[in-house]
Amino acid sequence: MNAPQPGWESFVNRFPDPIARYDKQYKHLFINEAIENEIGMRSCDVIGKSNRDLRIPNDDGLLNELEAKIRSVFETGKPEVNYTEHQFPNGTRYYYMKLIPDFHEGEGNGVRSVWAITRDVTHLKQTELGLKEAEASLRTQNAELSQLNADLDTFFDTVSHDLYGPLNNVKGLVEVLKDAGQEEIASVTQMLESSVQRFDEVLTGLTEIVELKNKHGQAKEVELDDVFRVVQAELKKVIDQTGTTFSTNFSEYPTVHFPRPYLESLFRNMISNSIKYRFESRAPHIHIESGLSEGCVVLQFEDNGMGINLEQNGNRIFKPFQQLESKREGKGMGLSIVKNILERSGGRVEVKSEVGAGTTFTCYLNLTL
Repeated sequence: MNAPQPGWESFVNRFPDPIARYDKQYKHLFINEAIENEIGMRSCDVIGKSNRDLRIPNDDGLLNELEAKIRSVFETGKPEVNYTEHQFPNGTRYYYMKLIPDFHEGEGNGVRSVWAITRDVTHLKQTELGLKEAEASLRTQNAELSQLNADLDTFFDTVSHDLYGPLNNVKGLVEVLKDAGQEEIASVTQMLESSVQRFDEVLTGLTEIVELKNKHGQAKEVELDDVFRVVQAELKKVIDQTGTTFSTNFSEYPTVHFPRPYLESLFRNMISNSIKYRFESRAPHIHIESGLSEGCVVLQFEDNGMGINLEQNGNRIFKPFQQLESKREGKGMGLSIVKNILERSGGRVEVKSEVGAGTTFTCYLNLTL
């Protein structure tokens, strides 16, 4: 590109985009009126000075990048693009600069100057960022929709299996009652109570899942030992009945920034699960401790229970309404609720177990909640 004549200079001055011309020392040979208006300086105060002399922009990293691109054009004779991000008191602005070589007249001659044409692309960048945010939001919504579909599948499976079973039992027992004698009524009534209790357990479990999905607890500083004491008091009856003992160590991380209702639910379900799957020939013992790993608070629940065959049941233990032992009491919801709590906050749960020896659940609580 040849240097403009005065007519060209008049033409370039009419451009709305800032246009400048640099020499090999990065000094300005020309700026158009758009640059004068943007920086509030006259052309005569800029010509012969570099951007570094003028501290435009006032950022050594951006100045180094600009000079490197100008130097490349001089050395290679090929255009360069310089895309920059500038921080201003009223926000961030983005600029696209095209650097074009201006050759000496005559074939084979080198670059004598570099033209820089700049355009403010903030609006385009903001649109791009908005589209990326919308795309990320759409991915999140799709993931939630997929999870909702899975939950609905679970719900309908539950309705067909866990509710129809007790319902059919009730129907059958009502027919028996019609012809039952006085001695049979007590036995039939007990079976009716058992079926109604199963109804209640399933419905309570479904309600807890729905509430958990709709609830957005307020995160605050919570003392782990206090949460443990509250849950221990709630479960006092079953703890005393089974002779369950505890040991805790919250010294490494005694408090966490987390919604208290979620923490109480986590402790309640983990402790209840350990007691439920206790080893019949020994009293349950549960050890709970806190720590820090991978940027998360880690809560470990270790018991001496019956253990889990992870090869057979590893893909079932966190699914709702799953009971590894059909004779055990409960609705098979506890571990599913724990998993839901942790994953909704960006955490996770892991399990290690040995049949006959016990199980350790490691819960990762996301600190950024």
